Amino acid sequence: MLEAGANDATLALWPWRWRIEASIELTDDGLIFHQQVFNEDSEPFWFSVGWHPGFALPVAEQSGWQVKFGYKAVNGPFPTCDRTLIVPEYASPTEFFTLQDKSFSQGAIYFDNSQNQRIQVCSPEGGKVIEIETSEYSWLALWGIPGANFLCIEPLAGTTDAPDFNGQAAYKRGMQLLGSSQNRIFTVRLRFPLDA
Repeated sequence: MLEAGANDATLALWPWRWRIEASIELTDDGLIFHQQVFNEDSEPFWFSVGWHPGFALPVAEQSGWQVKFGYKAVNGPFPTCDRTLIVPEYASPTEFFTLQDKSFSQGAIYFDNSQNQRIQVCSPEGGKVIEIETSEYSWLALWGIPGANFLCIEPLAGTTDAPDFNGQAAYKRGMQLLGSSQNRIFTVRLRFPLDA
């Protein structure tokens, strides 16, 4: 288990007492990743948390790779531009996203309503290569380096800034409020199916 918490240096930048624990449990077909955030302060605070695993996959040299959403449709895709997330007023539901050469030319691609979801990365032949089950992470970001055989799949509780973000954490999209002496657990199950 890894653990980090508030100290004099962090309190000078962010005036709340916090602690986070992260652990990885190996399974027969992958792993389970846990993050637990603790509010050890006398006041509530806003936070975001995420996990950013990256995978070496031939997404640049083979066309037709897809990311599928298994339990329900998600909202998106939402592009980023200059590290700012662009979300239209009406969000289209989608059940899959096909990776293309220019998918990440402006940055990450986001999807909303991704909590309690099963995400599958499928090869051009349709084989499931990676399967991720999320818990309370309401956002998912996909990111890669254009032209590289690399895909980052990021379950997130919080996003990059919106164009109209006013700097107040309470109004930042996806932020989580954690009351004094409370904690919240986020879990991701990662599988590498045998049919890949």
